[in-house]
Amino acid sequence: MNFFLKIYVLSSLIFSLMAAVSVKVIKKEASIWDVSFLSIQVKDSITNQKLKEATAFYNNKKYVKGLRLAFTLYEQTKNNNYTKTHYLVTHLIAKIYRQNKEHKKAVVFYKKSLRLILLNPLYNKELGSFNNSDYDRDYAENLLRLGGEYQLLKMNDSAIFYYNKLAELNSLADEVLGKQASSFSNLAGIYQKDTTILNHYEKAVEFAEKAIAIHKKRKNRLSQASAINNLANSYKALIKLDLAEKLYLKALAIKPDYIQALNNYGNLKQLIGDFNFSIKASI
Repeated sequence: MNFFLKIYVLSSLIFSLMAAVSVKVIKKEASIWDVSFLSIQVKDSITNQKLKEATAFYNNKKYVKGLRLAFTLYEQTKNNNYTKTHYLVTHLIAKIYRQNKEHKKAVVFYKKSLRLILLNPLYNKELGSFNNSDYDRDYAENLLRLGGEYQLLKMNDSAIFYYNKLAELNSLADEVLGKQASSFSNLAGIYQKDTTILNHYEKAVEFAEKAIAIHKKRKNRLSQASAINNLANSYKALIKLDLAEKLYLKALAIKPDYIQALNNYGNLKQLIGDFNFSIKASI
């Protein structure tokens, strides 16, 4: 065998050996990647199962157990602020605190869950889009709950801030519209009672009417009756008693067994000195 032929054969052997080693390395790396990916999938599956358990505790009013498990999941998922699971865990903690009437703690976690929505590029990109009601719904839910918690804490300026943020959300999603209507009703309630705000009764009328308009649009007659009762209260406070009476009766025409409207109407009739009245006859 001449010199050049020996070199060719030797080079071929070396190349074949290197190729075989490379294939083994690639297969090993692929195997490691597959195991790693499988581990992540199993971990996510376990986490989601635990989240379902914590949610079940919440739904069954076992708040102590639910909160304990939710905090365990919170610690496990907090290193990735962009996951839906971490958001759901954080939001669940806020809801549990809300049900336990621990409003200050609820505020902390509703703010955290709101921040997670804004951190997530998908959420942030799609907010206000007519075709992405899931994102809008979660955003609206947190704004409404923050407003409600601050209202219960009698921190009206903060409550008004979050209710107004919800009002600015440009969405046609039915759930979002319902939450906006609730925020308008809550704003009307704030303005009815907070005498430190200029023209507060007029503002109460304005927001009650906005709530009625949304409920009418959504064809939700029971919520419409509640908002009409709210509007009647505002006119009663403005000493526009004839208009208030008509509105109470309008609410009762929609929902005749509406206790709050019945009481308010009775109180109004006593206020004007009419003790011999019949609601059925009036309706």
